[in-house]
Amino acid sequence: MRKEEYGFAAVGFLLLSLAFPPYFISFLAASALGGLGYLLKSLNEQDREELIKFEKEFRQGFKLEHQNKVSEAEEIYRSLIEKYPKFAYIAEERIKWLNKEANLKSESQISKQTENLKNGKT
Repeated sequence: MRKEEYGFAAVGFLLLSLAFPPYFISFLAASALGGLGYLLKSLNEQDREELIKFEKEFRQGFKLEHQNKVSEAEEIYRSLIEKYPKFAYIAEERIKWLNKEANLKSESQISKQTENLKNGKT
């Protein structure tokens, strides 16, 4: 691809990404195989519309996360895996991240409890 063509493609990718909120763009960039540019370039019009629908439903899970309703958010993400198999990897990555965060919180609580027991606190 020539330099000019690459520049036009980059502008095109940016314009396509305007259909999504910033939080979702960061999820796509982190989880898309080959990167965000490759993902947006590889989608046809129908796929892009499907991705927009996916994001609207994904957003509901994201809102639940911020309300500390993690298990409900995970349910939404799991339903998206079945409903949108082409974009399942995005929801799968988010579920992995949620589980990792839950494990870190659990380990942190155990460490605090252990420390309190060592110090004679209850």
